[in-house]
Order: sequence, then C-alpha cells, then structure tokens
Amino acid sequence: MATMMKTLLLISAIMAYFHIAGALQCYSCGAFRKTDMKECLNIDGTVKVETCGDGYPICFESGINLVFKTATRYSNQRACGKKGICDSINKDYKGNVRKCRVCSTDKCNNSTLA
Repeated sequence: MATMMKTLLLISAIMAYFHIAGALQCYSCGAFRKTDMKECLNIDGTVKVETCGDGYPICFESGINLVFKTATRYSNQRACGKKGICDSINKDYKGNVRKCRVCSTDKCNNSTLA
C-alpha cells in the first residue's frame, strides 16, 4: 500500500510539472495614467514574464489614451488574459484605445504600443 501511495504521489508530481512547464508565458507590465507613454511601451529589461494560470489562455497588450479636460494620460498593459479582453477594453474605453491585441504563443505580446 505504501508503494502504491508513493507511486501515485510521484505520478501527480510529474503531471503537475508538465502542466506548469506547458503553461503559456506572457510579458507582464502595467503603466496607468502616466503623463507620457514610455513605461511598458516596449519590451525592455524591466518587463517581467508571467506564467498564465487556468482560465487565462491568452496573452494581451493594450495601449489607451485617457483624455481629460486639461491633459491626456496614458495606460499601457501586457499580461495573461481571458478571451474577449480586447472586446471589453474597446467597449469600456470607446475611441481611446490606441491598440489592443491578443495572441496565444509564449511571449507573443511584444509589439510596440505606440
């Protein structure tokens, strides 16, 4: 019985490893309401990579201009996401979205957000 339990634990550990190893990886950064659009605009040494969890099957990147009476603020984001995220962003920020793109391969959210 102890041998069977050890075998099951080993199999579970191996399956967990391959599940994590096969998970999608996306660039991850965010800059919200900044006075310029430099932060998170391009992939550079400050941008991290995250492993996407269950329920987040895609990478996305978005650039938004928030126009106020006296100034424009810029938001850039890259992360793991859910399907339909760009539809939501385009709906929530009508006319202010510079770019919103989804993709489904490792580190594919790497284009310039200008």
